[in-house]
Amino acid sequence: MVHCLSFISELLTLYRTDRTRYGKKQKYYSRIPVLLIDDWFASMPKVDETTILFGLVERRYGNTSTIISFQMPPTNWAKACGNEAMGKSVVGRLINASFPTDLTRSADMRNTHSQRP
Repeated sequence: MVHCLSFISELLTLYRTDRTRYGKKQKYYSRIPVLLIDDWFASMPKVDETTILFGLVERRYGNTSTIISFQMPPTNWAKACGNEAMGKSVVGRLINASFPTDLTRSADMRNTHSQRP
């Protein structure tokens, strides 16, 4: 089972308003067998969002699978996160046990499939 969802904003709202429900939701997302985070860094994350991602990655590390697609190379994440130490921690956990795939040399699928016969 794969979940693909926009959960960061939901967790961010709970993080700021209701820490009890936030903990329960984070626990829920940490147990999903495969979590897909699409277009991370499509816009620069706020420090709170990086904190949420760190907590989630920490809970999921070694237990479940996480797929992250992004446009920015991981070497630039730490500075872009707004909190360099937190960014390094997130990158370290994601890269350490990962199977990276670089698709920069691939054709853009939107262009390939948008052409009409």
